[in-house]
Amino acid sequence: MPLPKKLLSSFAAKNIPHAIIEHKKVFTAFDIAATTKTPLLRVAKTLLVKAGKLCAIVVVSAGHMIDSKKLAKALKVPAIQFVKEKDMLKRLKMGAKASLASFGSIYALPVLVDKAFAKQKKALFSAGSFTHSIHMAMKDFVKHEKPQIALIAIIKKIVKKKKK
Repeated sequence: MPLPKKLLSSFAAKNIPHAIIEHKKVFTAFDIAATTKTPLLRVAKTLLVKAGKLCAIVVVSAGHMIDSKKLAKALKVPAIQFVKEKDMLKRLKMGAKASLASFGSIYALPVLVDKAFAKQKKALFSAGSFTHSIHMAMKDFVKHEKPQIALIAIIKKIVKKKKK
């Protein structure tokens, strides 16, 4: 799937430096990190959430999990729902060969970024493709998307099974 022309043209219009990273076909932020050999903390995990009647793009580090209560508080709603893939494809009028981009401006949706992830100097973002990502400075992502920045994530705890 080619990258969204709307996104690339807005980068050009705003003189936003970025690099397009081509990689093998992957479906998760964790796989992007492994494929590109990028630390989990510098890879954006992007989700679509529904908060009341509002939908929003949420961006956290691939090494973190979204805290639903903190996210609901940041969005000033009692609860949030994670939008399922089939509903996301329908709602955003995306083809099955497209993935959710970290750039809410493509969809005219607000973006929320976790406070810890926003402190990264550079990060790898979903570009709306399973085979391409965008590497850019976090300050440029913030300049382009004007996201709400809030404490909305917690560190993933990896539990190892003990050998018997």
